[in-house]
Amino acid sequence: MKELYRRLYNDFYTFPEFDSCAHFVSMCGELYDKGTRRFMLIGRSTNGWGTLNTASETAFGGAAQAEFDDHKRWNWVESIGGTLYSTHDQDKSDLTKRYCIDKKPYWDYAKAIWLQLPGNVQSNDIWMESIAWSNLYKVSPKNSGNPSPKIQQIQLATCKEILKHELEKYRPSHILMITGFDWFFPFADLFENVKDSGNRNVLRGVNKNAVYVEGTATYGDAKVVINCRPEWRDKAAFVSAALLAFEVVV
Repeated sequence: MKELYRRLYNDFYTFPEFDSCAHFVSMCGELYDKGTRRFMLIGRSTNGWGTLNTASETAFGGAAQAEFDDHKRWNWVESIGGTLYSTHDQDKSDLTKRYCIDKKPYWDYAKAIWLQLPGNVQSNDIWMESIAWSNLYKVSPKNSGNPSPKIQQIQLATCKEILKHELEKYRPSHILMITGFDWFFPFADLFENVKDSGNRNVLRGVNKNAVYVEGTATYGDAKVVINCRPEWRDKAAFVSAALLAFEVVV
């Protein structure tokens, strides 16, 4: 991983904002290899995140490798009375003002899908300790938002190699990509048996639909399901569609 992030650093060599961008490294919980349900969740990019050491390509690559090898990085999540919150909140005195992870559709819907997949896992108050989590693009705006088309293009080739390395390392049994098929498509040649439904979710207007699964694929023995983003979508229908695509009868 070190060499791939050194390459990522060099991809942005002439990009002046790189030092202040968010730099993401995938996370794998301590319990991931303790069960047969090895669930990998993949998004588009982080919506705000920290930065790695950008003093040099060596420092950047080394910092990424250290994070990739660290299976205790879910310490940014804490359980309070069974509800998950971010430990990064500056004011922890008022729960109503804290970042409640359980209220975020991305995490809430993913958990509901994960719970019903076949295979066993070790239980933990912080369920993410049993999964691997990544994003297609590793460099994004510091505070919020997806990378622009320009920033996507700069890093695409290297991000494909990073994702390939992650998949080989984690060996998931189930892969849920909450990205939409259009975001998945530039990475599609990493997978096999790619099937585009030909339909895209439309959230509002006269063409509003209930298309939540936009494609499927495989990676080795793992089934890959490509869902649209979950915000403002019906949870029960979103989860049911994903499970059906995973061939889980509920």
